[in-house]
Amino acid sequence: MVPMAPSKTRMWDFRASRNVMGFPLKIKWQKNLLINFEELPYQDLLIYGFLFFEKNLNLSDREEFFFFCSSHAMHKEDSSKYTPKHLPPHPKETPMMYLDLVLNLALLIALSIVSGFISRRWPKKSRTGPWLQGLLFGSAAVLGMLKPLVLGPGLIFDGRSLMISLCALFHGPLAGIIAALMATLCRIQLGGVGAFTGILVIISSLAIGLATHFYLKPRQNIPSTKDLFLFGLAVHLAMLALMLTLPGTSLWLVIHNMALPILLIYPLATVLAGRVLTEQEVSIQSLENLERAKNNLDTTLKSIGDAVIATDRKGNITLMNPVAENLTGWNLSEALQKPLIEVFHIVSAENRNAAENPVKKVLASKKTEGLANHTLLIAKDGTERQISDSAAPIFQDEGILTGVVLVFRDVSEEYRMLENLKESEEDYRRLFEEHAAVKLILDPETGDVIDANEAAANFYGWSREELKKKRIQDINTLSPEEIAAEIEKVKKEKRIHFEFRHRRADGSIRDVAILSSVIRLKNKEYLHSIIHDISQRKRLEAQLIQSQKMESIGRLAGGVAHDFNNMLGIIMGNAELMETRLDASHPAMDELREIKKAAERSTELTKQLLAFARRQTIAPRVLNLNHSIEGMLKMLHRLIGEDIELRWHPAENLRYIRMDSSQLDQILVNLAVNAKDAIAGVGKMTIETVNASFGEDYGESHGDYIPGDYVMLAVSDNGCGIEKEHLTQLFEPFFTTKSQGSGTGLGLSMIYGIVRQNQGFINVYSEPGKGSTFRIYLPATDEEIPAAPDAEKTSLPQGKECILLVEDEPALLELTGRILEKLGYEVMAASTPKEAIALAEQHGKKIHMLLTDVIMPQMNGQELSLSIENFCPGIHCLFMSGYTANVIAHHGVLKPGINFIQKPFSMKDLAGKIRETMAR
Repeated sequence: MVPMAPSKTRMWDFRASRNVMGFPLKIKWQKNLLINFEELPYQDLLIYGFLFFEKNLNLSDREEFFFFCSSHAMHKEDSSKYTPKHLPPHPKETPMMYLDLVLNLALLIALSIVSGFISRRWPKKSRTGPWLQGLLFGSAAVLGMLKPLVLGPGLIFDGRSLMISLCALFHGPLAGIIAALMATLCRIQLGGVGAFTGILVIISSLAIGLATHFYLKPRQNIPSTKDLFLFGLAVHLAMLALMLTLPGTSLWLVIHNMALPILLIYPLATVLAGRVLTEQEVSIQSLENLERAKNNLDTTLKSIGDAVIATDRKGNITLMNPVAENLTGWNLSEALQKPLIEVFHIVSAENRNAAENPVKKVLASKKTEGLANHTLLIAKDGTERQISDSAAPIFQDEGILTGVVLVFRDVSEEYRMLENLKESEEDYRRLFEEHAAVKLILDPETGDVIDANEAAANFYGWSREELKKKRIQDINTLSPEEIAAEIEKVKKEKRIHFEFRHRRADGSIRDVAILSSVIRLKNKEYLHSIIHDISQRKRLEAQLIQSQKMESIGRLAGGVAHDFNNMLGIIMGNAELMETRLDASHPAMDELREIKKAAERSTELTKQLLAFARRQTIAPRVLNLNHSIEGMLKMLHRLIGEDIELRWHPAENLRYIRMDSSQLDQILVNLAVNAKDAIAGVGKMTIETVNASFGEDYGESHGDYIPGDYVMLAVSDNGCGIEKEHLTQLFEPFFTTKSQGSGTGLGLSMIYGIVRQNQGFINVYSEPGKGSTFRIYLPATDEEIPAAPDAEKTSLPQGKECILLVEDEPALLELTGRILEKLGYEVMAASTPKEAIALAEQHGKKIHMLLTDVIMPQMNGQELSLSIENFCPGIHCLFMSGYTANVIAHHGVLKPGINFIQKPFSMKDLAGKIRETMAR
C-alpha cells in the first residue's frame, strides 16, 4: 500500500516514565510532553519511533505511526522504500533477528564445503584453483547480501565479512581479491546509507585475512580453534569499529541491535567455517602423503619379478604391478575396481572348468592359500599361461581383514617340460639328464630317490649313484612326519610348489624352491621334482628385514634426543654454576658432583643410543687408523687387565679414513670390554689393520656394502665364542648374553650404528669355545691429515666480547646467559629470531658473535645468521642444538666450516668452542 499525505495535523501524546538520555537528538522531553512530529525530519521520526517502542511508551498503533512517517517524507523522496518492514526491530523481534542471522551464516558455512572439492580438483599451485575459490566465496558473500538481515533503510548485515576474510586466509591474495571485488560491486549496487561502511568492512576483512594468511601460513601450520576465534574476533572488531563511519542515527541503531551478534555470532561462525576449511586442508595433506606412499609402493612392486594383484574384501582389484599387467593383458587403469575373476581369469588345464576364486578361499580360511594344480591364466587377448599362485590375507593393525594379495608367476615353461616328459620317455630322459635345473625322481611311498640328474649331483655334492641310495628324509630338514604330509598333498594335487631347506654332502643347508608333480613311469606313480636354489634370495630377504628392524628402532632412539639433551643441559649447567659459587669444602659439593656424574652418564647413554640410530652428531676428520689405535693401547691394556695379552699387528702403508675420533674410541673400548668378558682367566686379544678392496661380486654374499677401497680393523679374542643362533640378534639394542647387571646390551648395537653412519660394514666370525673375530671395514680416503691444533689450555678461556644469544627454551636461555656472563662476556638474550633481529638492528656492530639454536619457530638458525649479518657484517656464528644429526643436517649446519656445538654441553666445552669460533 502506498502511503498518503496526512489530511490534518496529527498529534501524539507520549507518556514517558523517565528521562531518555544519550540519544543523538536535539530535543529532550519530559512527562506529558506533546510533540508535533510533522515538524521533524524523516530520520528523526524513525529514531523517535525506535525509542518509543524500545522503552514501551504508550504508542498504540505502530503501523499507523510508520504510515505517518512515510507519508510525511513522500514529498522529498520516494516513500516506497520505507515500508513497515524497515522499521527498527521491536524488542520482541530480536530473537527472530538473531535466528535469521544465524541461518544466513549457516548457509555461508555450508557453501564453504564446496571449497574442499575445488581444493582437491584444482590445487592452490594451479592458476584455476584461486580463481574458482574467489568466485565461490564471492558468490557466497553476494548470496548473503541478497538475503540479508535488514536493520533499517540501507543498513544490512550478512556473512560477507566472514567469507571474504576466510577466503583470503585459506586461499591467498588472488582468491581474496576476487571475492572482495564481487562483494564490493554488489554492495555498491544495493546502495543505501550503509553502502560506504559496507565497502570499508569488505576491505578490512580482506586486509586482515591476507595479513593472517602470510603470518599463519595455514597450509603449513593448520590454525587451531583458538586461532580461528581470535581471527574472527579481530575481523569483526574492525567491522564494529568501522560502524563509526555511519550517520549518528544509523550508528545508534547498529550499536544497539548488532553489537552482540557481531562480537559473538560472527566469530563463532568464523570458527565453524574455519574448522571446515581446516579439515579440508588436513585432508588434502593426507592425500598428498598417501600419494607419496603409493609412489614408493609402486616403485617396490615394479622391482618384484613376480606378478602381484591386491583386492579389497569384495574381491575388487585395488592394485596391480607391471608383471601382473603383462600376464593378464589388463592395464591397471582398466582393471581398477573390477572384480578379480574378470581380470584374473583362471581355469583348470584338465577340464577347462573355472577355478575357485582365490579371494573367497582366503576370506573363508583367513590364511595363505595356493592354487589348485594345473591352473591356466587366460589373458585379455586370449593368451593362456600355466601359473603358480599363492593368495594371502591383508590385515589391519587391529586384526581386521581388509583384502587379499595374490602373488603368481608364469610357470608355463616348467609345465611344458612336465608334459613333454609324460609324452615321450626318450625326450624325458634327455631333458632329465641334460637339463641345467636340479631334478629328482622320488618314490612317494618310501621317499627313496629313484633318479637324479647331473645338475642334482653337482648341487648336492653326492654322485648320482650315491643320491640314488638316499631318501628324501636324508636331504630335507623337515621331520619324516612332515615330509609324508607334504608328499600326500602332491599326490592329491593340492600343492605343487614348496619351499624347503635341503642338506648337502658338505653338511651345509640350502634354501630351495621345489616344483613337484605326479608322473607315471612303468605303471607306477612317482614324484618329479625340480629344485631351485633360493638361498641368496632368502639371505637378502633376511638382511632387508633386519635392516628395517634396526632402522625402526633407530628412529625410536633418535626421536627423544632433542628433549632429553635439553633437560640434561639444564641439569649439567646449573650444577656447574653451583660449583663455581660454593667452596670446595661446602657440604653440598658432593651432591653436586653426583648430579654431574649422573647427567654425564645419561649423556653417554644418549650418545650410545644415537650412535646405534646413526643419528649421532659427529665431527669427522681424516685419521691414520694405526696412530689412533696406538694412542689407545695403554688404556686398552688397563681395561682388559694383566691376564689378557694384547697383540697389535698394524699394516704398513695403511690408507687414511675419515671419521670422528671419539667414535673410533667407542668402537675399540666396547670390543675390548666384550673380549674381556668372553675370556675366562688367561687369554689373548688381537688388534690388526689392513687395506682391503671389494668389487661387485662381493655383494652376492654381503648385500650391505658399497664396492670400493676400505681399511679393515679386526679385533679377535680366544674367548667362549658366540652361539650360531645368537649371531642374527647380535646388533639388536639391549640384546645381551651376559648375566643380569653385567651389560646394557647397547655396546654392539652402538658399534653397528657408528659403522653404518660412516658408510662401512661389519662382519662377525665366531665359533663356540674358540673365540670371535669382529672385522670392521671403513671407507678409505685420499685426503691428507691436517696439521694438529694447539694443545688445549687447562683453565677456562674467557672473553669480553658481546654475544647475541638466541634460544627458544626459556630455561636454557636463562642458564646459558648466566654461563656466558660467568665467562666474562656481555650477553644480549633473545627468545625468538624476531627479537634477535631487533637487537641486532638496534646495537649493530657492538655484537661480536651470534650463539643460536638451530631449530626454532619463525626461522632456523642458519636463516637467522644470514639476517643478522645484514646489521653486523663479519659477525662470528656458533650454532647449538639438541636435535639428532639427520635433523640438523637438513638445515645446513653440519656442512664443513660451520661452527657447531652439540647439546648438552659443559661450561668448559662452551668456553673452548667460543674461543675457537672467535679465532676463525
